[in-house]
Amino acid sequence: MNALATIEQDATGLSLPDTLPFEDWCDLGRTLLTNQRRADWMVADWAKHGREHFQSQFGFMAEQVGMDTKRLVKMAKVAEAFPESQRAANLSFEVHCEVARAEPEQRLLLLVEAQRGKWSQNKAHERVEETRLSTGARLDDDDHEHSEIMEVIRAWNRLSGPDAREYLWPYLQHASRNGFGPINTGVTIDA
Repeated sequence: MNALATIEQDATGLSLPDTLPFEDWCDLGRTLLTNQRRADWMVADWAKHGREHFQSQFGFMAEQVGMDTKRLVKMAKVAEAFPESQRAANLSFEVHCEVARAEPEQRLLLLVEAQRGKWSQNKAHERVEETRLSTGARLDDDDHEHSEIMEVIRAWNRLSGPDAREYLWPYLQHASRNGFGPINTGVTIDA
């Protein structure tokens, strides 16, 4: 039975019958996710084409379709990083987005690793960060999370020397053992 045939769809939602069998529910999920992956790649290829052929109108078009220009640019860059022959059908577009941030010579190796490990977006992000840091690649300046990390690294490096770092280190360890909450300098730390 085709689960899509028994389900009401509209532009903003999906109504599922209470009698939908588990197997049909699973099949529907697979179909929806496959369609989402295809649609993400089609939008990415469309955005790539637009950047190549209609650069001056690209921002206007993004507004017209109700999409953030930065998101469309990011999608176009992912399509540029992964031609159709290099895309992994069983990985989400988001995993490809993360892997696209790696150095070009690392991307295919990371995709193979992602396929074997069935990576989530978070796992891909972590692994790409490890790779970028181990190869000396810079963190992305336009990524809010990375800019905060860079601020912490710069602050650490600006400390007056080993004595200041030795003083701070037990507080950092205490914070990490306690769920990475705020550092409370009023707590007595046994060094």
